[in-house]
Amino acid sequence: MKQAHLLGIVFLFFMGCSPKKNTYNTIKFTDKEELGSLRTISLYDTHDLFQAKPIFESHPNDKGILVDTFSISKPGFYLLNLTTVNSTVYLGKGDLLKIDFTASSDIPSLEFNGDHKDANQFIFGNSKIIATALNQLDATLIVNNSETELVQLITKTQQKSKQYCAEYKSKINDTILHWVQNDTKNNLINLSLFYKYKLSKFSDTPISTPHLDQFIQTLNGADIESFHTSSSYRSVLYEFHKFNFKQLSKKEDLFEFHDYLKNKTIPQKIQDYLLSIYATNYCITEYSSASKRKQAYDYLMNELTDIACKNYIYTAYLKASKTNTP
Repeated sequence: MKQAHLLGIVFLFFMGCSPKKNTYNTIKFTDKEELGSLRTISLYDTHDLFQAKPIFESHPNDKGILVDTFSISKPGFYLLNLTTVNSTVYLGKGDLLKIDFTASSDIPSLEFNGDHKDANQFIFGNSKIIATALNQLDATLIVNNSETELVQLITKTQQKSKQYCAEYKSKINDTILHWVQNDTKNNLINLSLFYKYKLSKFSDTPISTPHLDQFIQTLNGADIESFHTSSSYRSVLYEFHKFNFKQLSKKEDLFEFHDYLKNKTIPQKIQDYLLSIYATNYCITEYSSASKRKQAYDYLMNELTDIACKNYIYTAYLKASKTNTP
């Protein structure tokens, strides 16, 4: 009896010292390309606004295989960067993320296994539908101002995505389904904004695109949930507000852009992010004068409330200030 009692104490001791089941996630990656070992594999938390630091980063061995562990703070969406292709993945704590990579001449293929494999395959499959549309936006369509053709391409892509979502609906929970539907819209609006930007490069006068403009304005420019979970939403969000601002002012002015944002119903965190991106595109750059950089930096350090945005501006200012621009 005494021996059994001691064994029980030892068992409880080891149980208490062993890590919890959901402490670590595991990634198993296979790339059969000859130069697969040169690939960098990174994971970013989608809440990381500027993707400053990955939560995981490593390389496959000389056989193109990577097996490693990492930790996540909570279940949710994470950005997977495989150097030549990106995809958002959904992860729970303790999940196995298993990926087989196959290169192709057009769009690389990813096969997901492990936990949430259906959800992650679904997300990547829809991104391939969007990528196909992006590949069809060629220079000829832009130069010829084929708004009708682009509207047709957008409509066709929306229909394909809708059908794809319907096929997966029984396997996917509503959170992920809703995320993918929003991601489709975000990317297509971004495509429209890119098209309009390119049009302006080929013409000295504004070109009317009423159907695209109507589609662009359907974006919710203050969706805080999408802002936190989707890098594609943050990307289109900036282009969307920059586009609307340019309808009011032809100048690239940080202070006027801030006034524009303050006149909108936009959460403070989104305002801070948009101001930060705008500043590092037009004011705090190595091509700006030292006085312009300093003026923008001082203004933002006083106006910004978000710590991540302040750190981003501080880093950008230090980097730009290393130049000898007068």
